[in-house]
Amino acid sequence: MPAKPERCDLIRSMLALLGQRWPVLVLQVLVSGPLRFNELRRAVAPVTQRMLSASLRGLERDGLITRTVYPSVPPKVEYELTEAGRTLNTALSTIADWADLNLETVTAARVAYEAV
Repeated sequence: MPAKPERCDLIRSMLALLGQRWPVLVLQVLVSGPLRFNELRRAVAPVTQRMLSASLRGLERDGLITRTVYPSVPPKVEYELTEAGRTLNTALSTIADWADLNLETVTAARVAYEAV
C-alpha cells in the first residue's frame, strides 16, 4: 500500500524534531516528572533559552509534552510528558540500549571505513 504524502510529511517532521539535540534531552529529563522552564534549562545545560523554548514548542505541538500555566504571581508554568511522550521515551531508551550494545561494532566499522 503506497504511503500517503501527508503521513510521510508528518513522520518526516517528527523525525526532524527528534533528530535535534535538545528535544530528546528534554524528553529524557521529564521522565522524572513535571519541571518548570528554569529547572529544565539547568537540567539540559548548556541549552540557550531560545533553543529550549523552540524545543518545548515543538514537543508540545506534537503532543509529547503538556504545558500547564498556574494562576499565580509570578505565573507558574510546568512542562510534563504526555502518554505519547512516555512511550516515545521508551522507544528512545531502546535505541540507546542498541547503541550501547553495538558501540564496538560501529566504532570498528568507522575505523575500517576511514582506512580505505
